[in-house]
Amino acid sequence: MPDPNMHWALLFAQGLVDVPPALPASLQPTAKRAEVVDHIDGPLVVDLFCLDLRLSQHVLGVTLVSRTAERIRDLGVRTAGYIDDVRDPLQRINIALRLWSGCLMGAKTIADKTNDGPVTPQFRQSIVEEIIAPLSKKDAVFAKGVEAAPAFKRLRSQHYFLAGVPAGSLLRNDAQIDISPFAHE
Repeated sequence: MPDPNMHWALLFAQGLVDVPPALPASLQPTAKRAEVVDHIDGPLVVDLFCLDLRLSQHVLGVTLVSRTAERIRDLGVRTAGYIDDVRDPLQRINIALRLWSGCLMGAKTIADKTNDGPVTPQFRQSIVEEIIAPLSKKDAVFAKGVEAAPAFKRLRSQHYFLAGVPAGSLLRNDAQIDISPFAHE
């Protein structure tokens, strides 16, 4: 499962500012966080397999960096209407990368399957305990992204599964187990 884009996004965000930002007021509602992630979702780093590997390493490197820079610039533009209480585009990009990383990591964890195959309850427990929980303790915006993962799945009309997700996990905060037809224990 580990999609490197989510890890890259968090690393980029950490490199943009020294201190992790607080979640702005505009993103307090969980549904709004899910909307933002849905609006900006897409690969951060271009898949090298999509490039012609016969190109020189220099050209491949320039292409990789160029396309990633374009994506980051695009995040600044695309988040302006959603995170309107943060004027600085670098701060908005930082928040968006952290939020996206947490939400997608959470959404892939509660999926039935990903491109890498089925997601088992044991795998969910392992990912939450070894990766998501420690990252969430260090980064409040990442944590709010994780918390929005069930809402993101509902927004996309995707089923999600909490078997294996430990009690008290942020993934359970907005799970709506007894309410949503997409939620499964």
